[in-house]
Amino acid sequence: MKMQPPEMNNSTPAPIGMLSLPNMQSGTIEQPANAGLLIAQHLEMRPTESLKPHPSLLKQNLQPTAERILALERVGGSIFEQPLLITDENLIVDGYARWLIAKRTQRSTILCQPCQLTEQEALQRILQTHRRPEWLSSFSRVQLALELESWFRAQARANQSSGGKEKVLSKLTEDRRLNCRKQIAQAAGVSTGNVTKVKQILHSGISRQGIEALRSGEIRIHRGWQLSKLSIREQEAELGNLRIKKRSIARIWRLLSRHNTKNAPQVTLVRHIIRGLTELKNIPWLSQCKKQIDDLIAAIEHQFSTGRSESNADQTHPKANLG
Repeated sequence: MKMQPPEMNNSTPAPIGMLSLPNMQSGTIEQPANAGLLIAQHLEMRPTESLKPHPSLLKQNLQPTAERILALERVGGSIFEQPLLITDENLIVDGYARWLIAKRTQRSTILCQPCQLTEQEALQRILQTHRRPEWLSSFSRVQLALELESWFRAQARANQSSGGKEKVLSKLTEDRRLNCRKQIAQAAGVSTGNVTKVKQILHSGISRQGIEALRSGEIRIHRGWQLSKLSIREQEAELGNLRIKKRSIARIWRLLSRHNTKNAPQVTLVRHIIRGLTELKNIPWLSQCKKQIDDLIAAIEHQFSTGRSESNADQTHPKANLG
């Protein structure tokens, strides 16, 4: 996220969840790639105020959602029975949400398990354990992984020097020799193509609405990359249209869910139609037909809603027997 655009400074915090806890029975914890993790054999009570989130999370204004914190608060004090995983420098690797709760409840100390991780290795571990979309969106993970770019480059230079590769690669440019896109992609859990797209998005001057939609997972990286090619006004209009379409689809599924599929086989058919039409919009050579497809989905929604209302009316007010 080194390439943070100005509009991100005041954006709403994007969600980040609590990391999975270490295995207390085995006394070990899975080691992420490229991160030498050495956990202390003892637990410590550390002053709550001495702990701090990873600076990259603070820089990108990433913190646990209110829903996540509320869910943990409902569990009660037992959430503090498991230790927070921290570095020797008191950076929180696992337990950000619990630390916030400890501060809010004025808990003076908190159980911690120190581990020997550098700041960069700690960020790698955070990225590895936050692959679930409800914790960190793919866009946010790439932003965080980009914080490691200079570190990856330094490692590449060191490897080249120690391995005598400078002579072999002397004809290549510095940028090509030290291209760390693959390492960034691996750290973020995305494709190298998405790393390139995120870089282009951040350099494009995308609107704050677009950034927030990407960070929250409302839109995916590819969609954000497409939006970044539009003007700010066009971006906001397209986002508005996307939200209207999503609400329309959601209404269709709610209507479908009210029907008993066993007694109404046509409901299953409508489900397949809607799903198929939605998938058609993602086919490149049908991109010019998106509006017609959306209109068809809206027409199905309207007809389905009207038909259901008429069916309910017939059941509530049956016609008189004229026979």
